[in-house]
Amino acid sequence: MLRNRRLTGWWLGLLVAVIALTVIAPLKGETASVVPACGEMKLLLQPDYFTDRNEGYIKFWTTVKVLAMEMGIPVTEAKNPYKEGSRKIVYMDTKARDLSKMHYIIRERVKVKDGNPEGLVDLTLRFRTSGVDAVPSAAVGAASGIKASISYDDDVAGFVGGIAGNNVSEMSASCSIKKIPSADLRGRSLGDYARYFPGLLKLGVPLDAPLTAVNGKIVREFKVSPGEFDFGQGIIGEASISLWFDYNTGKAIAAEFSFDSARGPKAPAAAVTKAEAFFNKIQERMGSVLAPGQMKTQMVTGN
Repeated sequence: MLRNRRLTGWWLGLLVAVIALTVIAPLKGETASVVPACGEMKLLLQPDYFTDRNEGYIKFWTTVKVLAMEMGIPVTEAKNPYKEGSRKIVYMDTKARDLSKMHYIIRERVKVKDGNPEGLVDLTLRFRTSGVDAVPSAAVGAASGIKASISYDDDVAGFVGGIAGNNVSEMSASCSIKKIPSADLRGRSLGDYARYFPGLLKLGVPLDAPLTAVNGKIVREFKVSPGEFDFGQGIIGEASISLWFDYNTGKAIAAEFSFDSARGPKAPAAAVTKAEAFFNKIQERMGSVLAPGQMKTQMVTGN
């Protein structure tokens, strides 16, 4: 998303303004709220389109790139557009799904090199919900002294119900901490994660409650970032293609194309309109290779 990629001066200024608003704008008199200013536009693809992964990347990216140019959207291709990264991804919760019931999810990501997962975990606590215009600024946070990044996003899933232009959004607040030694999470109890995310202590879930992979699913992700779209007014959207497989069986779970976009009432209207028109045009042009839309996380968590 835009927070981890190219930020123009406009975006930096907006980010400062958003942080300031979170301090002065109370939510129900207790906590501030944030209207996300960035997010991703996401489309699920038919997994069998990527039976040959590299061939699928090339075919899909070429088609999307040509469509962007037809619409007057400049495209900058990456130096190595099909360089593939791999990660192991696990979503963690209690057996009773206590965190999900309160709109939280814990995600572990581990880089995979030469077929083997590394020993460091990128850990994220995410609060996510739909049907709202803002999220609580205090929904997530890291323990004192731990370096972390916090983001607020409005992600949009398209082709919902298999209908072009039928899009739904989901708001989220995320706190991410990189390179935690996997040994530090060996117990996999809520208390192990609460050492990093103290807000978990307030949820009323016992600290000794064990956390396991949601629905028993562990994901092997392959991902390429082939290039960027220029929607004007300083808004650059990096594109990604992600393929998810069951880590143990190799069975395909989901495939997704996404690109960054400005969101929210303070975003440049013309750039937002252009990005949304492009998103809808992809659905019209490529409906035969799309899958009915939802967030790919839901393919694992079910919610």
